[in-house]
Amino acid sequence: MSQADDPSIREKIEKLPKWARDYISGLRTHLQGALESVEQVRQTKTQWGHGEFGIKHGMPQGFIPDNEAVRWYLDDHDRQWVDVRRMRRPRRLLIYGSHGLVCAMSSSNMMTLSVDLSGEWTTRD
Repeated sequence: MSQADDPSIREKIEKLPKWARDYISGLRTHLQGALESVEQVRQTKTQWGHGEFGIKHGMPQGFIPDNEAVRWYLDDHDRQWVDVRRMRRPRRLLIYGSHGLVCAMSSSNMMTLSVDLSGEWTTRD
């Protein structure tokens, strides 16, 4: 039995002033909406965390709603950032940042991404 279903708690709430009962009712409504959002997010294709390794070792992980951007801050002052959003059609990642983006390919399936604060494009040798 949850606390909301406990008759003694329900009786205590009924004795509160109307403004307090309304406030509690509003909190319950917001909680229900948040719980429904969490359930909906579990059905998406965008996951954060460490995959199978994370599951085995209890690392945090979760899902991000489709069509939502993930932002990484690249400095301690939140002035340099990169956003990544999964696009359904065409099936690609949309990447944008606070400044010009610099992409350096390490291999055919790995790259580093940074922002160029100088405004000048440079290449890595």
